[in-house]
Amino acid sequence: MTSVINQTTLKQYGEWDIKLISRIKQDFVKILIILCVTLIIIYFIATKSFLGEQLGKVVSQSFIVFQNNNGIESSYIDWTKFKTFVISLILISVIIIALLSYIISKIIIKKNISIISEIIASYFDEDDPKIPDEYLEIKNGLDKLKIINQDNKQSYNQEIQKNKDLITYLAHDLKTPLASIIGYLSLLIESPDLTPDMRIKYLNTILDKANRLDYLTDELSDITRFSFYNITIDSQDFDLVLLFKQIGEEFYPLLKEKQQQLLLDLPDSYKMVGDPSKLVRVFNNLLKNAIAYGRENSSITLKLIANDNLATIILTNHSDYLSINNLNDIFEKFYRFDSSRSSKTGGSGLGLSIAKEIIEAHHGDISVATDSDVIRFKISLPKKYNK
Repeated sequence: MTSVINQTTLKQYGEWDIKLISRIKQDFVKILIILCVTLIIIYFIATKSFLGEQLGKVVSQSFIVFQNNNGIESSYIDWTKFKTFVISLILISVIIIALLSYIISKIIIKKNISIISEIIASYFDEDDPKIPDEYLEIKNGLDKLKIINQDNKQSYNQEIQKNKDLITYLAHDLKTPLASIIGYLSLLIESPDLTPDMRIKYLNTILDKANRLDYLTDELSDITRFSFYNITIDSQDFDLVLLFKQIGEEFYPLLKEKQQQLLLDLPDSYKMVGDPSKLVRVFNNLLKNAIAYGRENSSITLKLIANDNLATIILTNHSDYLSINNLNDIFEKFYRFDSSRSSKTGGSGLGLSIAKEIIEAHHGDISVATDSDVIRFKISLPKKYNK
């Protein structure tokens, strides 16, 4: 397969500009040497050859004026004509040399570019390309480009595979609650003698599965929105402390279900500029993961360290899912702590990837660290978002 490499890539990674200019300079020096030798030959012809003698006679007849004054012969040079001749000769010589230099340079440059293009094509198409000795200096640049192309191809293939896996996972996740809904509805229709308590139980199960379907459709919407469009920040003034308190109240039912407790370590107030709706999304994702993957009967701590220019948020909880081996993968798209992708612990695996993109869009930073069974997320946000 022929690899297409544009000029920008060559300039950025291969140092081709420097090497090509160096080769052109070498060729230009050769041109100057040839021209100097040519001028020496012309000088020799003009002074030592028959042609030079004839040229001297023409010059004598043209610029030397002979006079006979009372029988006394004399001569003098017509300097006006001579200067005009010399200036004209210099101008013509300069023009000829410039034209020759330009033409020869164009020919040499075109030849070099043609050779380099053939080398590039053969280098990426052949297993053992033959590169002329005088062009071996560009091999390092080609090696770098080849490595970069291979890395890009590998990253692209990995992204494609992740998308394929996600479609498979979501198809399974969508089918499971849908099958349950159909099954329970069929049971309700076919069993008119069910007790009211059993009907309510089945209806609650159907509602739970329907909510799961609604959650998964939101996940699909997120995939489209955050995979194909850049995140835009709608900045406004808001109180980060108030935002955290509201989020804590919203998560109370989930915390109660696992007998967990959210501990807030916050100042009285912290006004900042950013996109509160998107930051709510970030901390919703973080808290959902902390609850889903955290231990039962454990505490989750949310601490805000505020100063004049920067807000530092630290979210800490106890978890058995995270190990040091997969610590660097958790911000990758579609990554799940739970490799079985159980519906009880999460969705598509986009949450932390989206959170990272939103934080970075605010010119902030997010990182994660572990200490034994403790996982700690650290988020840094500038107090005032600037585009």
